[in-house]
Amino acid sequence: MTIPRQHLVFGALCVLAPSAMAICGFMHLSHETFAVTCSVIGLFAAAIVFIWSIFSFRQYRLRAVIGIVMCVIVFWLLVIIPGYVEAKRQGLARLPNASLALWVNRAPNDGPTAGVTCNM
Repeated sequence: MTIPRQHLVFGALCVLAPSAMAICGFMHLSHETFAVTCSVIGLFAAAIVFIWSIFSFRQYRLRAVIGIVMCVIVFWLLVIIPGYVEAKRQGLARLPNASLALWVNRAPNDGPTAGVTCNM
């Protein structure tokens, strides 16, 4: 039994849309142009899935429901990703203090400052 081509294309778009949005969230701080490209691709794929789901609701209800659920997931990622990126950006702003804390809180027998303690 072979799967119809339209089911394969629809399934690929349903996987592509949330995956591209997730990649956008993870890559935004290191490769911003790549992240923006991924978000545009994800939004475009989600729009295609949504329109396809609306037009095929009478014939293929299960596929339409799956497509709408994928669009809800993409919308949820659109709401979550800016907060995640901002939290990562604020975390990177405190990075020099974090590296100092790692140096101060290491074990007393590590390296040239053995025996030096610092209570914070």
